[in-house]
Amino acid sequence: SMAVAVAALIAFSVVAVRGTGKMITFLFLGGFYLISAAAVLLLRDPDFAIWFQAVFNVVLVGVGIRLILSGISQGISHYFFLGIASILATALMRYADLIGDYIGGAILFMVFAALLLGAARFWKKYQGRDSLAGLSRKGGRKI
Repeated sequence: SMAVAVAALIAFSVVAVRGTGKMITFLFLGGFYLISAAAVLLLRDPDFAIWFQAVFNVVLVGVGIRLILSGISQGISHYFFLGIASILATALMRYADLIGDYIGGAILFMVFAALLLGAARFWKKYQGRDSLAGLSRKGGRKI
């Protein structure tokens, strides 16, 4: 059943990425995933799964940071918040895998809420500064 879910997600991703100019990035990450999944299945050693899990966590955090930086530099809120969501989802998965009790979960969700609130306030402040700069450059008109 997991193979069906993975195949559906890959098909959805191909449809979503097509026409955005991000196909090379998708092919790199998708190829890395397929190679690592094939290696774990063929080698039948659970230690390889742990190493690939660690590598994927680093890749997810790296992609999240890259999305945040792209969102800030290009002024695209979707990239910014997708990067935040990527990092938070990775942290949540690692937490559930490693610790996973109720009190810790409540604290973790409060920390995530504070991070999202801080990210939203940062974005609002950044956008407000950018729009004020546009007003002064164009003689009082917004760009």
